[in-house]
Amino acid sequence: MADNSIASYGTLLQVDDGGGVNFTTIAEINDPGNPSRSANVVDTTVHNTGSPWRQRRPTLLTFDDLTLNVNWLATNATHSYVAGVGYLFNNRLQRTYRWVNNSDAGSDYHQFSAYVTKIQEMAPIDGVYKSTITITPSSAPTWVVT
Repeated sequence: MADNSIASYGTLLQVDDGGGVNFTTIAEINDPGNPSRSANVVDTTVHNTGSPWRQRRPTLLTFDDLTLNVNWLATNATHSYVAGVGYLFNNRLQRTYRWVNNSDAGSDYHQFSAYVTKIQEMAPIDGVYKSTITITPSSAPTWVVT
């Protein structure tokens, strides 16, 4: 059987400059997590179903948090507290993000609005400065095929 898998190397997370037109790639992402979706499910079981099995219905949909692991570059324009994700966090600014598939798979992307809701900087004794950054979507994602 042929292997039709696509390498994920080269996947990008980009953020806009506030105008929704110019996007910059967030630097040094090691592991961008995964854009997942979930549905809130409510129990709709009633007494007269004739079956002891629960009935359920999805209600609200959620584009779940993205957790990025990065090599932390405190003075980099996309990380800093002056202009980057640190700045977006401190000022509670919403921005438009793009999750861009690698070039081998084309340049299709998810686009969504979100906030930076957590930055955890780490300085391991036997490693390099790292950070885990949480991006919390605030809108439905759109899938753009180019």
